[in-house]
Amino acid sequence: MTRDRMIQFSALGLMVVLIALSAWVTGPVSTQRRELQLDLGDQMGRSAPPGVVLANALGAFRGLAVDILWYRVNQMKEDGKLYEVNQLSEWITSMQPQFPQVWAFHAWNMAYNVSVMTYTPQERWDWVNKGIKLLREKGIFYNPRALLLYKELSWTFFHKIGQMSDDMHHYYKFQLALEWQQVLGEPPMSGTTEEVIEWFRPVAEAPDTQAQLIEQHPDVAPLIARLGEIGFDLDHGLVTSVGYLRMFGTSSQYRVVRGVEYNDTAAARDAALHELLVNPRMAPRFAPLMDYLRKKSLREVYNMQAPFMLELMEEFGPIDWRTPWAHSTYWTMYGFTMIENKPNLEGLDTRNTYRNAIHSMQAFTRFGRIAFEPRSGYLDAMPDPRFIASYERAMEIALEGEDENKYQAGHENLLLQVMGWAYFYGDREQAMRYYQKVRDAYGHKPHNQRRYLMTLDDLVMKELAENMEMESNTRAFVDAMVLRALIEGLARSRLDVFERFIKLAKLAHTEFEKDAIPTPGAPKDRMSMGPFEEKLHGTYVSVMTSRRPVDLRVRVWHATPLKLRQQVYLRMRDPLDEQLAAIGISARRAFPPPEGIDPDAPVSDGSGPTRMHGVERKKQPAEIQRQ
Repeated sequence: MTRDRMIQFSALGLMVVLIALSAWVTGPVSTQRRELQLDLGDQMGRSAPPGVVLANALGAFRGLAVDILWYRVNQMKEDGKLYEVNQLSEWITSMQPQFPQVWAFHAWNMAYNVSVMTYTPQERWDWVNKGIKLLREKGIFYNPRALLLYKELSWTFFHKIGQMSDDMHHYYKFQLALEWQQVLGEPPMSGTTEEVIEWFRPVAEAPDTQAQLIEQHPDVAPLIARLGEIGFDLDHGLVTSVGYLRMFGTSSQYRVVRGVEYNDTAAARDAALHELLVNPRMAPRFAPLMDYLRKKSLREVYNMQAPFMLELMEEFGPIDWRTPWAHSTYWTMYGFTMIENKPNLEGLDTRNTYRNAIHSMQAFTRFGRIAFEPRSGYLDAMPDPRFIASYERAMEIALEGEDENKYQAGHENLLLQVMGWAYFYGDREQAMRYYQKVRDAYGHKPHNQRRYLMTLDDLVMKELAENMEMESNTRAFVDAMVLRALIEGLARSRLDVFERFIKLAKLAHTEFEKDAIPTPGAPKDRMSMGPFEEKLHGTYVSVMTSRRPVDLRVRVWHATPLKLRQQVYLRMRDPLDEQLAAIGISARRAFPPPEGIDPDAPVSDGSGPTRMHGVERKKQPAEIQRQ
């Protein structure tokens, strides 16, 4: 046998051995790929879009294609070609669907880098929303056990929308509240924790299929048939249409909100829907139908599970899903449920991720009670001490096995804040409880040797003087003073008390606004609470449309100065009409329209030349030049 022939036979034998070895390890490797999510899997592969399947068929050439696309994305971003950036990012994620870092980077790039290259609040919100959707609806779908993506999504809600670092954060908060009130409706105004939880429970416990819905509620079938006749499918579109109509009252106001894209056919369809919503025979049938559709929308559109949302509310408190901190909490905690007992994920920095939950509980305590009026475009976030216990519980979990001093400074500061809020809101007993709690926990620290020897009154005033530059403190103080002006002043027909508290609130507001950071083009300055009159009107409307005793609110109304009643009447008219009609009281008789106001005038839709979806904005330089 020649030497060449021997080499050929040796190579052939080696090839057979290697093929046999590769066949032997194929099974274990495939199993490991599925465990590490490096494989689409049969079920996910069938539901994957064609682009993902095609990209994964490129084999070894996929890496080269991805490198080229990464280079093009950076170049396009530098050139300001933002829509091309979006398209190329979609291609890259299609080629690397099981690589979590790719999804995290492109979502962050859209929400943080690309968004600030645009010029209007609407454009910025669109790009922030693109980043959120990329993670929530795609990245997590292909990587359901990648904790990194849950952390990034949670952080985007908490930091980009919930914090104040972005010039347009006021606009983001308004748009998020508008979207989620449209989807879930309005939670009970000033409701207890139990009332808020029970309000959401029907959504979490709704049927999962249309057949189950009709089986449990046979009288819904005629309503479904009628909705089909006027052009509505049982999908997210119906949820949004009902949500908008309930927020804005009539199909004509709804049309204003929808703008130029709203054609006559859609107007006629929504007018017919509005008639169904106010029809005494059909209206009660909407409740079980909307619970079913809301649960379906949460699952299919937002990739969220209503039962888990309910679990979070039962664990942490009356979470308001119109706030960014609610979604930050959800994605942090849901991410942890997806990685439980997964040995391949050992070593991940889960504690760093859990900090998002701690920060969200802090934010709920400082800003968790929102006053939102979509008709007038008002949104304000005020303290909600109901979450202080949840914050402490979250902190205790995070401290397990950690340095006990790690979160104590933040905890001490928050207890001092809550103590001050209770004091300003007139609950001296609650303020004293928090004073004793913070003193017992931290009074022995070296930096506190004399701090807790003060009386409650002196400590509250000292903390207020030192921390009034913090927006949460000033906002709480202003809101508390306005609330006490109404309850302790007007409700008791003490105009002098009303004026004294209003004067204190206005003084604190003026001092804070001196340091507001000018933010051209934003709805309002980034570090600003907005005009004092807007704050006064918003708190007033919040009190008058709350679940406080009707006789107390009537006393406040009749003692209110005429000018203030004229300024707030239209904003509180519709919610009061709906609320009091349910208990058989005429709102027009209990709260008569003030002189000089047409009681049937439409509520401002916020669409004037310097308003955007109800959020006041400043004119852009180009707009000024055109005028």
